[in-house]
Amino acid sequence: MQELESWQHTLDAGYTLSGWRTKPSGRPVIFFLHGNGLCSRAYWPMLRHLRQSYDLVLLDAPGHGSSESAGSFQGWANDAESCYEAWQSLQADYAGVSHHAVAHSYGGVLSTYIMAEHPDCFDSALLLDPVYFPPSMLITGWIADLLGLVKYHKLSRTTQKRRIHWPSRESVYEHLLAKRIYSRWDRECFDAYVDYGFEERADGFHLRCDRNIEAKIFATLPYDLSRIISRVCTPCVIISGDQSYDFVIKGLPKYCTGHDYLQHKVISGGHNFMLDNPQDTAALVHNNMVFS
Repeated sequence: MQELESWQHTLDAGYTLSGWRTKPSGRPVIFFLHGNGLCSRAYWPMLRHLRQSYDLVLLDAPGHGSSESAGSFQGWANDAESCYEAWQSLQADYAGVSHHAVAHSYGGVLSTYIMAEHPDCFDSALLLDPVYFPPSMLITGWIADLLGLVKYHKLSRTTQKRRIHWPSRESVYEHLLAKRIYSRWDRECFDAYVDYGFEERADGFHLRCDRNIEAKIFATLPYDLSRIISRVCTPCVIISGDQSYDFVIKGLPKYCTGHDYLQHKVISGGHNFMLDNPQDTAALVHNNMVFS
């Protein structure tokens, strides 16, 4: 079996994004982006089931996992461009094969920006529960931002208070597995999240993702999302969970109905269904991949 190797790209902006990939083999290639607050290796228990059919390129978004940041959240569109720039640095290694985007949540929106701004980047995309906020929510968020009210965003405020240091690996497990969201994860996914989403130092384990960046992503919506989605002309399958966030359940049909390039499918599961059931999701990805 192929082993993952690390890769890095220093952006024109001066900071470095990092990721992992299988060695190029001439197979179709998947470029994967993760959700907010996570890291790409947490999804490896899902992605590894695809490596016999695809080459795999995983990237940690700015300020997540092993990737550096500009010191603060630069905006959804700018993060998407940074990920695109990093992906482009590998193009010579994947010439002559089809390129496919697979992404979750926040990463699904970043992939949507890339498809809209660079329509020749991917041959197809498969997005797992992307956070496509309903237009009404985007308008409300824009007004709140204009009035300086985003600092009162509940999820953002909770994230800013998130614990970021534990004295031992055991204490990380004890604390996080007591939370419902993590208790539902496949254990291999959780192990990978701890292995690559945390950094061990002399005084214990530290969360790699900057909680201020994570909180800002939660508080700052992609206000031009409707325009961006309308520009997508890449064949794209969107798979969402029937127990996901209410705004995702409401938002996705509004964008997909009548869109020539977006196909929406609903399965049983929550927002993180691919971390709850990685092997089943890998089969779902493979079976729904679009080839021209």
